[in-house]
Amino acid sequence: MREKYNIGEVADLLQIPASRLRFWESAGLFSVGKGTNHYREYSLGDVINIADTISFRELGFPIERIGQIHNASIADHEDLLMASERELEKKLSEYRHQLKRTRLLQNAISDLKELFTDWPRPEPVPFSRVIRFDYADSANILRYIKDPMRYVRFMDTSDPHSETRGIIADRIRHPAEKEILWTRRDHVQTISFPIREKPDQNYATDLFDSLKVIRRDYTVGILLARYVFTANENGERTDFYKGFLEVIS
Repeated sequence: MREKYNIGEVADLLQIPASRLRFWESAGLFSVGKGTNHYREYSLGDVINIADTISFRELGFPIERIGQIHNASIADHEDLLMASERELEKKLSEYRHQLKRTRLLQNAISDLKELFTDWPRPEPVPFSRVIRFDYADSANILRYIKDPMRYVRFMDTSDPHSETRGIIADRIRHPAEKEILWTRRDHVQTISFPIREKPDQNYATDLFDSLKVIRRDYTVGILLARYVFTANENGERTDFYKGFLEVIS
């Protein structure tokens, strides 16, 4: 069995770049001797130490914590592992949230694609309250960042100039009364339809043409246009919304 390896051989053996070995060594995770030719010479013990480092990295340990754990007491070892466990639990929670949002967006896009071919359709509004969206309010911006599909455009269809930007406020317990744009009323029927808007063409929209079609069969009131996503359609950047339109009996 060989006792000495050069950096390229160790990199191949452990399936990591040689540059990473140099970085870890410069970070103080291990030290390697040099031969008479001044090149690094790795012993079997060095290879095992580096394998341990890789193992801890795969557990999510940052470089500085690996340096600590190599020289840790039993109690310190347990503390370092518990700290990593807490961080991993936090990451898992974040990943679950990201996965949930990803699936919700996938479902929303799929739903909108179906709506393109068959609209309008009877459908209840899936949220209960909308408040004004103030761009100067950092809380609103943060809510948008966490879920852009909370962004809603509010309009009384009898007055197109009444359009107001809003955000879904189901999770806000006690919004100021003056900020509330819309609250769901269970006895009011709604229908849904797709809306396209071209932000690069002075926000040209198919909304009003769609309203003309819908008004042939319905008398309508409040419109809530919920943002879904932005995509390239026929070479043009297009914002897609799902419209919920109150039907007046």
